[in-house]
Amino acid sequence: MASQHSCATRGPANQGLAPLILPQKLLGLSNQCLLKAYSNMSLCVPAPPVDPAVLMIGESEMQRPAQRQIVTIHDQLNAERYSRGRITIVDDDDAIREVLVSLLHLEGYATEAHANAASYLDKLEHASPEFPGPHCLLLDVKMPGLTGLELQRRLIELCEATPIIFMSGGSGAAEAVQAFKHGASDFLVKPFDDQTLLGAVSEALQKVQRQQESQAHKESMALRISRLSPRELEIAKMVSSGALNRDIAEQLGIAVRTVKLHRMHTMRKLQVSNVIELARVMDGLA
Repeated sequence: MASQHSCATRGPANQGLAPLILPQKLLGLSNQCLLKAYSNMSLCVPAPPVDPAVLMIGESEMQRPAQRQIVTIHDQLNAERYSRGRITIVDDDDAIREVLVSLLHLEGYATEAHANAASYLDKLEHASPEFPGPHCLLLDVKMPGLTGLELQRRLIELCEATPIIFMSGGSGAAEAVQAFKHGASDFLVKPFDDQTLLGAVSEALQKVQRQQESQAHKESMALRISRLSPRELEIAKMVSSGALNRDIAEQLGIAVRTVKLHRMHTMRKLQVSNVIELARVMDGLA
């Protein structure tokens, strides 16, 4: 099984390494893309082993590891890249992987690369904590062993919703249709230039970013609502539906002053300032 790779930029620590010379035969990248990658080439070296047993994968549910914590200056730099986006490349062509890693690293993204689908699945099974940020997958269609389309179906079984951008030099319309049917973000036909690739990556990451922000908002609202007492929640629902204080008091058999007090506590706990904002929160709960 091929090992996972991470990207280390050229610098004093790498002066002893021979420059990486890539063949012109790459099917997946135009001359423009190659030149851009060559201009600030990164060297791919084996990543350190990850802590095992952090992530256990079941047949229908994937438990995610805790977020990685910033400890060093190097961690801070990596965290900034992760916040922009993390791109995982799965392609059996060593040269294509290296150029894609270099190009994406040059654009400020965090990257990792795998030579086959089995390597990526193994990484998921033994994943270490990652810095927060959007993530997408650059996936070759035709690979030895598990193909790109087969990996896509396997990820669906694992409830892994990472957007997938397929790359192919010889696929037909049927494969593209199958990829999109199962939720592919994009399907790039080789050769493609750097702007096409970066545009597809940016669109996929923006989609993930919006989903993460929406999920974070829902979780925040759920936490606030959980702090309400049963009576406060009951009154919040009635207020958000348009009921007046006196009507609520009569229906619940309590004083109007008590309704106002519960309403004040509810607004404070939910961090809203008016009935419209309260209604939005309660609509989200429903």
